[in-house]
Amino acid sequence: MIHSSNDDQKTTLENIQSHPVLEEISNLLLVVQKNATFELLTHRYVGSRPTSLEYQLLDRYDGDNESFIYGRDLFLDKGTNLLGKTFRVACFHLVPWIIMRQGNNGVFKYLNQAYTVDGLDGYLLTQFCLRYNCTWELHVDQKNQYGNVFDNGTGNGMFGALLDRKVDFAMGAVGGYYGTFKYFSLSDVIQWIGVTCLVPKPGLVPNWQLIYIIFSTSVWITLGAIFITVSICLHIFKSTTIPRTNQGFSWILLKVLRTFVLTSADIPTNTAAEVTTVTALLMFTIIIGNVYIGKIHSILAIPPYEAPIATVLDLAKAGIQVNAPHAAWMYALDLSENEKDKTILKNFHVPTIERFTDITDGGQEATMVGLLENGHIMVGNWINARNVELYRIMSEPLYFEYEAGYATKTWPLLDHFNYLAAQIRDACLLRYIELLEVDRYMDHFVQVSIEHSWDRPHSALKDMNVEEISGALMLLGMGCAVSLVIFILELVYHSNDVVIFPVLTYFLGAYTMCRVMNRTEKAINVPISEIPIAIVQIQHGMVETIDLGCSVFWIEEDALFRFLEDFFKIHDAARFRCSTKYFMVMVQSNDVDHMEVIGSILKYPALNDMPNFLMITPSNETFKLGTHRFVGNFPESSEYILLDEYSIERNTFVHRNNLFPDKLSDLMGKTLKAASFYLVPWFMMRQEDDGIITFRNQSYTADGSDGFFMIQFCLRYNCTWELHIDDRYLYGQVFENGTGNGMFGALLDRKVDFAIGGVGAYFSMFKYFSLSKPIRWAAVSCLTAKPRY
Repeated sequence: MIHSSNDDQKTTLENIQSHPVLEEISNLLLVVQKNATFELLTHRYVGSRPTSLEYQLLDRYDGDNESFIYGRDLFLDKGTNLLGKTFRVACFHLVPWIIMRQGNNGVFKYLNQAYTVDGLDGYLLTQFCLRYNCTWELHVDQKNQYGNVFDNGTGNGMFGALLDRKVDFAMGAVGGYYGTFKYFSLSDVIQWIGVTCLVPKPGLVPNWQLIYIIFSTSVWITLGAIFITVSICLHIFKSTTIPRTNQGFSWILLKVLRTFVLTSADIPTNTAAEVTTVTALLMFTIIIGNVYIGKIHSILAIPPYEAPIATVLDLAKAGIQVNAPHAAWMYALDLSENEKDKTILKNFHVPTIERFTDITDGGQEATMVGLLENGHIMVGNWINARNVELYRIMSEPLYFEYEAGYATKTWPLLDHFNYLAAQIRDACLLRYIELLEVDRYMDHFVQVSIEHSWDRPHSALKDMNVEEISGALMLLGMGCAVSLVIFILELVYHSNDVVIFPVLTYFLGAYTMCRVMNRTEKAINVPISEIPIAIVQIQHGMVETIDLGCSVFWIEEDALFRFLEDFFKIHDAARFRCSTKYFMVMVQSNDVDHMEVIGSILKYPALNDMPNFLMITPSNETFKLGTHRFVGNFPESSEYILLDEYSIERNTFVHRNNLFPDKLSDLMGKTLKAASFYLVPWFMMRQEDDGIITFRNQSYTADGSDGFFMIQFCLRYNCTWELHIDDRYLYGQVFENGTGNGMFGALLDRKVDFAIGGVGAYFSMFKYFSLSKPIRWAAVSCLTAKPRY
């Protein structure tokens, strides 16, 4: 709005007209007051200077009548016909995107000469000016190409010219990069562009490696372990049955080695253990030897190649240098946190064009190429018919992006360009242009060679895995196991002075056993020195022992009551979970005090979590082995049950009963405590006398998916549930001070044994509770407000 007098108005209008920013503004409206009327002016914008700066009268506004006189549009679309207006565009020669050649098509000018621009982007630029009646003045920086924008606000190349406003627009097969977005405006997506690499073709495996690559590393390690193990076994068998001779361990090693290379060897076979071992060894080596011979024959017939570089992971692992003509080829990966991308960026290099040609002729490094949307490959002239046969294209792209045009943040024609580009894209005209430009400007032989670079015959080497010799390993294992049994029987036949306490043999080799004592130096009155068992003091180290996986506890009587008192606290502090544990205690008091001690043991609440609790009491020449009933409710669940007796004289169990019977298959109505709350459709309670669920001394049944699970559990195992419900806090939470509320708080305070109710496995709760295996899938989403018209 200009209110000044006539002379001042003219001066103001001239100052506005001469300002360079008018070239960046198409929708300018000047309101000039003329007494009771207002003139509404704009500048022409279209055409070239000075015509584009001329003022146009759009309309007049009558202040008395409060109406427009002509009723014209105040913001005309000046972009539909630009009357030959010249815009500046930055690009560079890039096949098949921008190909400049001298020729007057009335659209492009460069260094005061008329040019024609072909290529995918050249076609868009040409059609833009034909559509909107304008011309392009080219700005070309072939040396810096895309260029860079530096931290000090300067730049070079295509981006630098746009940053310095030497041009209005820039394009040339460039994607929308996060690092440049804060400086420029980006057009809408034009087309898809992928980037991959031409990598060296795999060569033949060196001949000296052939004898080693027949088997994988795991097979060679297995064979080495078998060789050493068998040699040691034969040496032990030999030294325990015949007098020592000058045929030592090295002699055994040589004999075993001869069997591995399928030559005859006089291995000693004086005992049944040696005969069994040697038989198994001979069968094993015959199978392995013939497999090795067959594989070496096939490899010699069809020479193997090295592993190809086919994927991005392969490229990162190969560690070879990756070359491109400009750093912009890696802009898309600059901010990537992927370790593969970081490795490739570390190996990225931008050589000079002269050096690039030498590198590609060598065929030892990777070269980045572009993937066009319709199947062709964008390669520089450094890849030619002479060196293209040295390369193979990767089977997956390094990355892909979508091409965009770059403009200054104030260029008013960007929407018009987006509209035209969308029409051309949707009409699939770029597919036709790609076919045309690739055929016109690119080497057809190179395109075909790259496309069929994977069609070359290739014999992939498949190394042998351990699974492929599982049959031979099984024969060898069976033979070694039989020989071990025979060897043990031979030792027993000659010496029967070794006695292993029978109870601990229940767990030998299958469980981790721990002996809990008050003082570790205290001796035990049963011979268990031959059993591998960890010694731990009750005063310290219990938590660490459980975390190491201990699931069988041999508890000394003097440490028993401390162990029972701390049972809950110790397991709550430990991280290792093992739902099946075994507990054994030797009550060494005299006969009068046995039952009194057992009675004191049975009063501890911890026994409700110990179904496998074995109490051993000496009685004259026998040991009595008993347990508590566990099933049913108190006091029946605390009753003492005699399981068996062990005769020291006969060194055997009297009744041969199971010392750890399965008490959980029939709980005989035992009441278990569970926490839940009303949650549709997971858990819904209704009063009904089904005898399974009780809440506040009344009988209930439960519906819902979790309710059904609880009902079926007690029907299956003959138990009842006593419910704990907190309708206020529902799931509740666990606080940092070790307290809690709701369902989780009840479980933390051991008010209940179990909790269920549409709850997932949360990491923060894992350190407090044991989690069941997954029951069912559940997801969480949101209901949001519908959009309003």
